[in-house]
Amino acid sequence: MAREIPVDPAHLARRPAPEEADDPERDRIAGLVEALPDLERAVVECLVWGGMTKVECAELLGISRSYVHKLWRRARERLRDDL
Repeated sequence: MAREIPVDPAHLARRPAPEEADDPERDRIAGLVEALPDLERAVVECLVWGGMTKVECAELLGISRSYVHKLWRRARERLRDDL
């Protein structure tokens, strides 16, 4: 059974709106973030768009801070490889 990942509308509001994304590179990056596995994407959203700390992100997602760090590292590696 898939685990539901909580979404905080306040931090999602900081994401670049599709109609404001006039930069093709920004569109590409947003697409790559959307394609990440759920937990990695949630961590990126918390840390980048949500401006949260790793501790806050861990509390929101119900995982440990060290797991947030691991997911953050994995997500950055995937994005770097795809860019």
